[in-house]
Amino acid sequence: MATLEPDKSHDHPQRLPVCSLCQRRKVKCDRNYPCSNCVKFAAPCTPCPPPAPRRRRKPRMELQARLERCEELLRDFAPADPSAIPLSDSEEQSQSMGKLIIDEGLVRFTDSGLYAVLEDELQSIRSILQISPPSHAPNSITQLGSHDNSNIPHLHMTNLEEMQPSPSQVFYLWQTYLDRVHPLTKILHAPSLQPYILESTNGLATLSRSMTTLLFSIYNVAVLSLTDDECFKTFGMSCKTVSQRFSAGFKMSLAGLDFLKQCDLTTFQSLILYLLSIQNPENFHYAWVFSGVCIRIAQKLGLHRDGERLGLSPFETEMRRRAWWQIFMLDMNSAVMSGLSPSTQPRGTDCKQPSNLNDADIHPDATEPFRSRETPSEMIICFLLYTMGEYLARSPGLPTVVHHSEANSIGSVSLDRSLLKRMEELARDVDVSLTHIMVTYSDPSTGRLHAFATQIKRFITAKMKRLVQSPEQQVECGIPITPQDHLFKLAINTVEDCVEQYTMLKTTGFIWFIKAHFQLNIFMFLIGQLCHRTSGDLVERAWNLIPDVYLFHTDFLDLSSKWSYELGALVLKAWRTRSSVLYSRLGSTPETPGYIELLEMGMSTSPFPLLDLADGLDILTMTERPEDGMGDWEALLDLGLCNDTVLGWNGN
Repeated sequence: MATLEPDKSHDHPQRLPVCSLCQRRKVKCDRNYPCSNCVKFAAPCTPCPPPAPRRRRKPRMELQARLERCEELLRDFAPADPSAIPLSDSEEQSQSMGKLIIDEGLVRFTDSGLYAVLEDELQSIRSILQISPPSHAPNSITQLGSHDNSNIPHLHMTNLEEMQPSPSQVFYLWQTYLDRVHPLTKILHAPSLQPYILESTNGLATLSRSMTTLLFSIYNVAVLSLTDDECFKTFGMSCKTVSQRFSAGFKMSLAGLDFLKQCDLTTFQSLILYLLSIQNPENFHYAWVFSGVCIRIAQKLGLHRDGERLGLSPFETEMRRRAWWQIFMLDMNSAVMSGLSPSTQPRGTDCKQPSNLNDADIHPDATEPFRSRETPSEMIICFLLYTMGEYLARSPGLPTVVHHSEANSIGSVSLDRSLLKRMEELARDVDVSLTHIMVTYSDPSTGRLHAFATQIKRFITAKMKRLVQSPEQQVECGIPITPQDHLFKLAINTVEDCVEQYTMLKTTGFIWFIKAHFQLNIFMFLIGQLCHRTSGDLVERAWNLIPDVYLFHTDFLDLSSKWSYELGALVLKAWRTRSSVLYSRLGSTPETPGYIELLEMGMSTSPFPLLDLADGLDILTMTERPEDGMGDWEALLDLGLCNDTVLGWNGN
């Protein structure tokens, strides 16, 4: 039997290695032993050891495992049967934990489980592959508040260094902020910010853009807490002029941050202070829209979720709580002042109220959770306001109840006892809770802040009680008042409350806070009523209020803005009516009040065309309205006292 020999036709001859000498000299070796080069130099010719076998490249096992993990997660989150996806929006879903992630170097929040887990996996893959997140080139400058830039001189012709106050002014503004603004907001940690204040006196070059923006927002809101006399003494200019300067600096600094896309907590704190500074009659609607932007930014930062559940440090958790509750309350106030229903907290919110702690009680390096005080602290005002806000947040049906109460006040709908009972219960609960806070955390004898808290609590309680009173529960001089009279009385009570607060707080440094909440639309409604109401106790009470309002709101005498001009024209029309009535009663011309003389002088120099004060204001009179319908109430809709959708009015 023949033996099968292996086929050697495809065998390749083995190549001999080069010798050691040729390899060291890096010359060509003829691979003979000895080779020609070694013979030439009479050197021993020894072949080089064979190279180690090439190692087979191992697959990137870790990367492959990560990719497989991503595929597994996708399969878990995407069921094969589309009908298996639940369509209900349950409470459990809205209370999903959520997570903070690092995206392109910035902290962002997501409550999507899929997105959060996948982002973690993508970050791990980037670290394995040593790929950095893509960096973005600066985008076009985002302008803020350009609606009033025309009033700011040389906004685009100055730089931030020129707008920066002098060192002495910086310290004065910082101390003013600590005395008058910080106790009412508590969104900053004063000890942590102090070094940056000192550094800013040497210029802004070494400060980050976000810190520069925060400083200008501090300057701006501090100026608004000053009186004109105080401002002239320090700056040689009015509060309005100085505020325009610092507001321009804030906007210029903010414009380079692209804050709508990239925002950190420092920048967000500056936005809160700016929003606080525009709480005035001229900016009510703008403030409400801007507060909505701030709410969205806060959600993107995850401020609506409590820091403890997100695993943040105690200090960051506390500061985030303060920022969230402050913007929530500002948004609620902006909605009310803009004539809309009070805002409720966004769904999925679980951010706790801030702790009852002084700035000295918390530290950025703390590792253990802070223990809330059971004694009076600097947080008393915030505690009162946030407690009120928490009740509103827990009462999603409150706007309906409020609208019904307002509609009942003007007699457009019959009294719903069940809704009224809900309102009474809410008012009672709020009063009990606020009383507990005052007893536990306040001591009026400790200083002006706690004395102010007493006034705030009394103001809130009185407001709630008045809201639940129906017209038939009230009398005027022993005679039940009509719904029309009741609405007029509500306006008088509101303005009286403000004037009383002004009088009691004029030396505390906090009067600016109450003035920022003055409801100009209700005051204008009151003046409109005086254009045709000429007698009665309510009329006399209303006329006694007007001098005090102009005493504390001297800016109302500046007729360079449209709203102040319209208010002035309305007051002059009402005074003409009253002057005529008093002349017929007394037989002599009444003495002209000082504020009337100032308004008449302002009318002659106002940039707006003169109005015929005898015409064009009938919309605010009720004497010619039908008994049952209250007529066209567009004016009241503008006042935020009624809601045409709830009340069923169509304006015809």
